[in-house]
Amino acid sequence: MLAYVLLLLFCILFMELFVLFRVVSDFQSLIHLSHKAYSIVSSSELSDDEKEASLRPATMEVIKSTIGSTVKLAAICFILYFSYLLLRLFCPIAVGEAVVRSLSPYTIIGLIVATLIYGWFRSAIIQRLQSR
Repeated sequence: MLAYVLLLLFCILFMELFVLFRVVSDFQSLIHLSHKAYSIVSSSELSDDEKEASLRPATMEVIKSTIGSTVKLAAICFILYFSYLLLRLFCPIAVGEAVVRSLSPYTIIGLIVATLIYGWFRSAIIQRLQSR
């Protein structure tokens, strides 16, 4: 049972890190920048020189956004791995069992559902607190 609790805590930690680092909004802005660059490229009103001149800043923004997102994802991976190492140091049997249990498709589905429920409750609580 402790193995399932550890796995659920890792899923919640993963989700909280995504929220804390605003990874989803970074990806949304990257998609927006890509659409903007595509609209410039596909424009028939601009000459090739104008397209090239207007794409330079957009390209730099896409590169900056991509590097920022990559750094954030690497930080999330590092934090999760460091947490795993700490748990393995203090309770190696439970962590070993959690790794074995995480290979089951039923466990994966259960963790996804539990994390979605947690996210839904988290969102509802935050909205309720902000409406006051």
